Amino acid sequence: MAHVYAHNFDPSVHRAGYIPGTEFALPYLSRFSMAHDDEAGMLRHVNCSLLSTPGVPPTLIALKQHAQSLAYLIAMLNPHGGDDEAVEVLVKRAKAAKSAKRAKRQKTGHIGDDDTGVTDGSLLRDLVSGTTDTTTDNPFDWLDLSRPYTNDADPAHHRPLIDLVNEVKARHDVLDTTYHCPLTTYEPRNGGRYTRDRSKGKDKDDARRWDEDGFDQRRPYASYHGLLLHANMCLERLDHEYAATGGLLSLLPTRRVNGVSGDNNKDTSTNRNKNEDEDEDEEAPEIKAARNTLVGQWIVFSQNLIGRTYELEAAYANAVHALRGRDTGADTGAAADKWRMIHAGDDVWADVHSKLDASSTADAAWTAQRSTQGVVGGNQAADAASADRVVYVDINTRFYRTDVGGTHARGAIYVCPVGAPGIVDAGVEDGSGRGSSAAADDADKRADRHAAQGRHYSASALEQRYDRRLQDAGRIARANQHLAEQALQHAQALLVLRRDQERMLALNAELQRTADAARQRLKTAEAELADLKSTRGW
Repeated sequence: MAHVYAHNFDPSVHRAGYIPGTEFALPYLSRFSMAHDDEAGMLRHVNCSLLSTPGVPPTLIALKQHAQSLAYLIAMLNPHGGDDEAVEVLVKRAKAAKSAKRAKRQKTGHIGDDDTGVTDGSLLRDLVSGTTDTTTDNPFDWLDLSRPYTNDADPAHHRPLIDLVNEVKARHDVLDTTYHCPLTTYEPRNGGRYTRDRSKGKDKDDARRWDEDGFDQRRPYASYHGLLLHANMCLERLDHEYAATGGLLSLLPTRRVNGVSGDNNKDTSTNRNKNEDEDEDEEAPEIKAARNTLVGQWIVFSQNLIGRTYELEAAYANAVHALRGRDTGADTGAAADKWRMIHAGDDVWADVHSKLDASSTADAAWTAQRSTQGVVGGNQAADAASADRVVYVDINTRFYRTDVGGTHARGAIYVCPVGAPGIVDAGVEDGSGRGSSAAADDADKRADRHAAQGRHYSASALEQRYDRRLQDAGRIARANQHLAEQALQHAQALLVLRRDQERMLALNAELQRTADAARQRLKTAEAELADLKSTRGW
């Protein structure tokens, strides 16, 4: 049953042509409705903004366009609403009704095939009633114009279509378009007739909530996009109001140590942390509660990030200042003054030796394999096994230089092995386990390609330690998402095939019934023909 029960108690409902309001429209009264008061049942849901716009009467083309759009929308909401088979079924039934009408006229003695006369009402009712189903498989079950449409058998017909709600609240030529607040809560216009069944537990719809009496209350405009726009407008307003003090970041005061702001504090990190802990204990409960909110944590994180960036910039400036003038202008005649190793501690030394050991083992295995194949002389193999050999491995290297004052001073060059522990691993080996210059060239090409794409290699050990795990996790997550999408596509395809099968079975059953009816009519016609022959003596 439609949700119009509460509106039937309108005190003006006794007026001729007065159509009570619904959940979606105001009451309707016009000269046309007064002239057709006997059709008020079929016009029960006629009112819409097309008929209620002040001072703008509708046109026939507008009504037809609106009806066409609504019919198309209803077809889109059904999985097979846009199929041509639905239209073909209606056409076939229309042809069947036309043939039955012609046969009835011929049987009653009407001569001719003129179909412009009065249509038999029972045939039309049978035609349209054949399209009426109780499920959403047929989107055109409302085409029966002989009775008001209702459907209580399918719960999907009473489900609110939140995605169809118009988010536009008003439109003004000067003030532009205004939208509904996504946090606004609405109650059903029928007085809360639909309540929560407490025995079934809580509803899982995020766009609805329940009041203390159990009545359904909804937030139909609470979409992710609307909530983000609403939050952005609120934050812009706050940022504008606090623009004089620094914007959003000044909503919460920064931690103060010994009466000095944390940004200007010059104490050591140990004393700073100790004083900050003491200051945190002295904070007001309101400030602590504000820091624990989502916006408060966001602001605190941004404040700490800005402070950390300031400290890193200061440390970098101090490092550049410490190296300034030390290498520029120095005597670079000796090789030791031209090249200086950095990041070359015991870990790098051990890592390079491990790679050289692996290369040495691979060379020994390679020589033994060639000796087994007979392509290496015996004396040469013995000499190679006993003599000292030169072992090499290709490792990418990064070079640094300090430019003083923006000048390209040719001072000492700092050499840093990129493949060392804590840096980006650039040691690429081929299938034989030997260090390959081609593999190193491939690594260089990848580095150039990443640089062209805006990516860079970081020299941070912590970043290298966690980035690879994050990249692997991201790759696994993308693969999982791809498999989930494929599974969903297969499930949807299977569902479509099942519905197609059900529709074909229903169509086959209908054709079978039509064929049985045709055979029955054929038998009846043959019997009538036999009686006619016996009567007239043919």
